[in-house]
Amino acid sequence: MGISNFLRNLKKSIRERNALVREYMTVKKQYDHMMRDLEGKIKNAETDEEKERLKEFKQQIIDEGKRVRAEEEKKIRNQQK
Repeated sequence: MGISNFLRNLKKSIRERNALVREYMTVKKQYDHMMRDLEGKIKNAETDEEKERLKEFKQQIIDEGKRVRAEEEKKIRNQQK
């Protein structure tokens, strides 16, 4: 009885983890595509002002990503306690 419950819970945990991994990979692909597109726009910008504005925008995206990741890691650490 105890082993079957353990296996059921293990399967459920694996499914949940796999769903999170799929979600992460989807978001990562979107992020990578957006960053490549932004790099292309920076490279093809006609004026230095436009290049600088796009570089600042890119840096804001990177900073926001770091902030969100730190929050998510904090949530995970708190759940593990």
